[in-house]
Amino acid sequence: MGVIGFKCVDTGENVSFDKCINCALTYENNCNFTADILKGIMEEVTESREKISVTRLIGCPRATYLINRHDVYVSPEKLYWAFRGVLGHAVIERYKADPDAILEKRFARTVGGIKITGKPDIIIPKYELMRDYKTTKEVPYFNRVYPNHEVQLNIYRWLVRKEYKIERLEIVYMDMKKTKIIPLSPKKIWKLSDCEAYVLERASILEKAFKENKTPSVPGEFPLYWQCRDFCDTRDVCAGIYQEELRADFDKWAETEWAQVD
Repeated sequence: MGVIGFKCVDTGENVSFDKCINCALTYENNCNFTADILKGIMEEVTESREKISVTRLIGCPRATYLINRHDVYVSPEKLYWAFRGVLGHAVIERYKADPDAILEKRFARTVGGIKITGKPDIIIPKYELMRDYKTTKEVPYFNRVYPNHEVQLNIYRWLVRKEYKIERLEIVYMDMKKTKIIPLSPKKIWKLSDCEAYVLERASILEKAFKENKTPSVPGEFPLYWQCRDFCDTRDVCAGIYQEELRADFDKWAETEWAQVD
């Protein structure tokens, strides 16, 4: 279960990854996606359902649960951001300059019965430095990383702590005009115990949802709003569930109001 195919940009039908890519390989497809881009998107959005990535852990728990419980087809247009992320990774993989740097190594830990995995872009052990590359429409104007990127880097630091001591965290932002390296200030680097507590809280929500086979509620955290609007793989599934929840809440409210009238 998870993202198992694309919603065709041309016809709107659900198709397998292979069918969509093979269509692009005819070089007569009616959409603007090449087979190479489609393959890149596919590889970025497919992952084992037996583990939870750091990105999904810090995101909406409802989306993480639903992606593990439903087969989902998403338009490549909605997933293009995933391929854009590959571009930054390709730069450091192809043009690696520091022979001691650790690139794209996957780490894993189990917390609260949930296996958490993550793959930091680059670790430079001798400088106790971890960097993550982010492609963006425009690099941040102020020297502050975006809140979700701050959380992600801190959780990566916690994830690798048994193998590497990391004291410096940086985001390398790249847009179409320039790059910008923004370090996290010491105040923004969490205590490892706080990271552990954050991960445990999130993992516990997911463990309970999987055990009870019950969709978790939507969190009220503001940073998640942009994900709900444009970047959620399970948006359609979630919308249906949300309508049912609203209907149930209304029925409960109406029942209470009528009881008071009687």
